[in-house]
Amino acid sequence: MNTEKKVGIAFFVGIVLLMALTFWVGKIRLFENGYIIKVNFSQIGGLKRGDTVTLAGMKVGRVEDFDIKDNKIQVSLWIKKETILRQNSIFSINDVSLMGGKYVGITMGTADSLILKPGSIVDGKDSYQLDQLFTKAGEISDSIGKLVEKIEKGEGTAGKLLTDEELYKNTSEFMKSAKETSDKAQKTLMIFDGIGTEAKEIVKTIKKIVKKIDRGEGTVGKLIYDEELYDEAKKTMKSAKAASEDAKDVLGKMREIKTWLGSESVYSVRDGACRNKGYIRIEPAEDKYYLVGASKLGTSNSKEERYKIEYDVQLALKFFDNNLTVRGGLINSGAGLGADYMLPDKKTVITVEGHSAVYSSPFFLRTNLSYRIWEDKSYYMVAGAEDILDRPSFMAGIKIEYNDQDIKYLVGLMGAAR
Repeated sequence: MNTEKKVGIAFFVGIVLLMALTFWVGKIRLFENGYIIKVNFSQIGGLKRGDTVTLAGMKVGRVEDFDIKDNKIQVSLWIKKETILRQNSIFSINDVSLMGGKYVGITMGTADSLILKPGSIVDGKDSYQLDQLFTKAGEISDSIGKLVEKIEKGEGTAGKLLTDEELYKNTSEFMKSAKETSDKAQKTLMIFDGIGTEAKEIVKTIKKIVKKIDRGEGTVGKLIYDEELYDEAKKTMKSAKAASEDAKDVLGKMREIKTWLGSESVYSVRDGACRNKGYIRIEPAEDKYYLVGASKLGTSNSKEERYKIEYDVQLALKFFDNNLTVRGGLINSGAGLGADYMLPDKKTVITVEGHSAVYSSPFFLRTNLSYRIWEDKSYYMVAGAEDILDRPSFMAGIKIEYNDQDIKYLVGLMGAAR
């Protein structure tokens, strides 16, 4: 058995043991003591289990569960044991950033207010979410459009100013009067003919400068007639020609770059929805590539479906005859690392990747197996586990990739269909 097979088998066995251990340990929260506070909201705007709970900006817990009580969404918050909350503390749902994500923020409350007991039920403060602000902006835009329409019809003060014929006539007469005044001023200026004497002197000075330049005198004259400058210009042209040849070489290398378009749809048992991902992978050489993509996860925490977009920007390097790929960068909008190992059958890929998550789990870790189901095409079945350090859950789905030739073929079919 060669070294690559031994490494692959050891890697696979380690992943299986890790998955089994995390599934067993993940159900038990070690060294965590806390209590539950329930908060009623009119709407939760895409909040999900595991999202962060902060007190005055400091992380003190997480979102544990959801329920519907008396036409309200009741959110169960797990709070660290040593955290003291007051009865006049304000609970609100806030946006992490424009990129997406939610968290529950709590104010400190005042020292003279009573302490909230474990199991207490309080009302949260509903705040504007980003999507509501965008809707409001759309309404304002519609109002502006209606206002412009009224102005075009000549309604209101502004409309009358723009469409009143009498105002137009008065303006036209004013412009004529202004022109007559300008003509009179022009004639008045001609009286000061003595100013032209200075202008003549300036013209004479300019003529002298031009003659010096023509004789090659002065800085400008030397620039025009200097032989060394001519030689330098020739050298510059040669350098430009060499640069052009280098550019041709670069273009030749660019033709060797491979491009892949990929799409992945994986169902998450934990979130009860599919994560749909699209990406482009650029391979300037066989031993490395760049990947840029975006993914969107649908959740069902309320009667409405909410989505957030997460981004991937990664650099990958390949080792051991390109069987092991190590990559890093932005994974699901968090800083992360990943590794992909292709088994000797050239069909099965083992993936382990993790990334930081500021407002949820400290580190999100997932692992999966991808199996190519079509010999000549990059169509894969995917199965594995995610969030294995916090709340392990199963995921499964499909992945499809198209390379340069496939893309050209698809474009050709689209053109023929027209």
